[in-house]
Amino acid sequence: MFAAFVSKVTSLKIVNFIQFQVVWFLCVMYKMEYIWVSIILFLTYLLFLYNMNKKGFIADLKIIFACAMVGYVGDTILMHIGIFKFRSEPIGNYLAPVWLAMIWIAFSSTVNSSLRYLSTLPRIAQALLGAMMGPAVYFFSKKYTNIDFSKPFLIHYVIYMLYWGAIIPVFFNLKFYYLKHK
Repeated sequence: MFAAFVSKVTSLKIVNFIQFQVVWFLCVMYKMEYIWVSIILFLTYLLFLYNMNKKGFIADLKIIFACAMVGYVGDTILMHIGIFKFRSEPIGNYLAPVWLAMIWIAFSSTVNSSLRYLSTLPRIAQALLGAMMGPAVYFFSKKYTNIDFSKPFLIHYVIYMLYWGAIIPVFFNLKFYYLKHK
């Protein structure tokens, strides 16, 4: 019985990790061209999640939605204050592009799955990991996206370190809140 549970949890984490990586790659490399593939892949992951975790599925959806909104709104605010600009049109010049929202949705699905192990760390460790890893992803993907950074590299990096250092603990606080209030 225990082995089946461990296998189930491990399978979910592996599928979640792969789903996020593929969605991230499609959105960063192809933006809107293959957004439909990203959406289908994410919906397929949700079906898999539902079958693996029927009791906690609604809590998982709330975690995904809340974290995705925080991340997407945060990036939209960074866009409006001039931290970065998109060469492709944002949504009505008010919101960041749809492909970025899809990345946030997919990333948010990792909070209670493949990144679950981070929730056991002290908040300061979560913040430090976020501050180190988050900015690195933005600057790696800069080469492949249509994002223009308006400030010198070091200023951008510090801003993203602060942003990601704050957002990762917020995500895990949201996770604990929604798991407690199922």
